[in-house]
Amino acid sequence: MTGAAFTRKDLVETAQAFKRTALLRAAVELKVFDALAGGPRDAEAVAVAVGADPRGVRVLLGALAAVGLLGSDGTAFSLPEGGDRLLVSTSPDYAADAVRLLAGDAEWAALADLAGAVRGGGTLLEHGADSPAFAYWRDFAGQTTFVAEAAAKSFVEAVLDAGPGEMPRVLDVGCGHALFGLRLAERIPGARVWAQDGEPVLELARERAASMGLADRVTYLPGDAFEVPLGGPYDVVVAANLLPLFPPERCVRLLRRLAEATAPGGRVVTVGFTTGERPPAAEHAAHMLSLMLLAWTPGGEAHSVAAYRRMFGEAGFAGVEVRPVGGAPLHLVVAEKR
Repeated sequence: MTGAAFTRKDLVETAQAFKRTALLRAAVELKVFDALAGGPRDAEAVAVAVGADPRGVRVLLGALAAVGLLGSDGTAFSLPEGGDRLLVSTSPDYAADAVRLLAGDAEWAALADLAGAVRGGGTLLEHGADSPAFAYWRDFAGQTTFVAEAAAKSFVEAVLDAGPGEMPRVLDVGCGHALFGLRLAERIPGARVWAQDGEPVLELARERAASMGLADRVTYLPGDAFEVPLGGPYDVVVAANLLPLFPPERCVRLLRRLAEATAPGGRVVTVGFTTGERPPAAEHAAHMLSLMLLAWTPGGEAHSVAAYRRMFGEAGFAGVEVRPVGGAPLHLVVAEKR
């Protein structure tokens, strides 16, 4: 055990951390940061710019400055250092849209009775996140965060390193935004993608494929990954952020389905957070994902690297390789079909 002693200040700040999240959510929704993109402004000017009540805006701005999300000289308010790059919607590096995903209503509601989920060992929801009908997944598919882009880039590099051929057939299972399959098709003109997910999610995958000029190279497979006919055989199968939704025994069942749809010598790639390689503090995102999946699913969690190796082995794969994702706390697990 290392690190500084836990203090009363730490306790209070942890207990009130949700208020900082609420402030950020409100500021993004009201476009407060956009209103300050041109330089410092007082509360009255910001209220006019965002079309909100002057008193409400004054209180909000003061609280944002109190937690360091804005600067203030006592009269005017300004963006924090780096805010012009990450918080202003016209910036090419804008990242605040991710707040709607990372701190959305679905997560807040699920954690309202976290103690109850711990007592029962799983979700208290009638329909959990392991269901294709879970409403959150449509929101997820509508967001492309910097983490997803970094993971998709690493996935494409891993496939290209393996030499996928000139016209690879690619199955993106539980595709969500379909970013992984589409980014690969972008790099390999002869690639075709089969995108599988629930129908509400596939609507957004279709929009993304059209916006990337790839609509004519994508086939859609609506339905549950455990039940829908997957077709094939495929040269590459990607399952990004999917296996953590299920306990190991269901993961093995799904991987066996994917093996049946994979051509001999083809590869199945999973992408996601993993645990077990380092202390929990160094795997913060993975443990927070496990926390959400405890509240959202009957048995999902961020699996360890050792668990992935074991599950792929039980499903009949060989040559399991684990690769870190550059710029994100994720791993790719690449396995070859025997």
